[in-house]
Amino acid sequence: MSKSVAPASIMTAAKSGNVDVLREWLNSGGQANAEDVLMVAAGHGHEQVVDLLLQRGAEINEQSGEGAGTALMAAAGRGWVRVVELLLRGGAELDLRASDGGTALMWAASNGHERVVELLQQ
Repeated sequence: MSKSVAPASIMTAAKSGNVDVLREWLNSGGQANAEDVLMVAAGHGHEQVVDLLLQRGAEINEQSGEGAGTALMAAAGRGWVRVVELLLRGGAELDLRASDGGTALMWAASNGHERVVELLQQ
């Protein structure tokens, strides 16, 4: 079964952190697990959007997007400490590997995000 694809306006809302637009979309039947929405929000550090998507059933360990990473990898690779904490509390798996073989820990370390590395090693 193929995943649903979010409209461009929803991807823009995920990227910019517009939680109100995303909430309205979800309330009108949008799918929290639409392809790449969680990863985009996590990769841009939008904690409220990530939290909303997880509450509405987004698959926390879904591997998608360029490089087949996860939301945790996207957040860790960009150093978004609070989003990483949220994803870890939600049950994100640490040892999943992207298509390049990297893990969230590797992505955080290679980008110099020491606080995220510490979180992932706890």
